[in-house]
Amino acid sequence: MLFSSPLILKLKPMDLPILNLLQISLMEKKKEVDRIIKHHRVAHGKTEYQVLWKGYGLDQATWEPEDNLEHASEIICNYRH
Repeated sequence: MLFSSPLILKLKPMDLPILNLLQISLMEKKKEVDRIIKHHRVAHGKTEYQVLWKGYGLDQATWEPEDNLEHASEIICNYRH
């Protein structure tokens, strides 16, 4: 049976901020929309929605452009009707 060796990264101190940004980015993508609270129009007729995320409080709701919520199209549709 063959065993693969673990991947070892040789990092320099200057690489750490990049890794932190990647971790934050991955965490942000895991959030799931609970519901849309309200919306408003921004420049060029674009719509932003105030999103309440599952597992997060109202104080952590964020304004998101519609393009960022492609995975939540059903929730947006329900909000509009």
